[in-house]
Amino acid sequence: MAKDSNGKDRELKKRIESDTYMKCAVRECYASFKNIIKYVVQGNREKEVIEIIFKEVDKHMDTGDLIQEYKMSALPSLYDHFVKLIKYL
Repeated sequence: MAKDSNGKDRELKKRIESDTYMKCAVRECYASFKNIIKYVVQGNREKEVIEIIFKEVDKHMDTGDLIQEYKMSALPSLYDHFVKLIKYL
């Protein structure tokens, strides 16, 4: 959905929030992703970097400019890699 929202955060937010279940699913998926990554990543410096990345993403989600700041067309590839990671685990 993010990839297809034409770089418009409002459009994506409207599409997600129009369905309560979708909204909850997106939040739960993101929270699960954060937890898994924080668990898998080892090393103090690596954990600090991951925390900085998540804080930046959270900040842009709160301000409503996530899509404008980050290239969402890479999400399908990231998703594929994440699925492979989960299968390995």
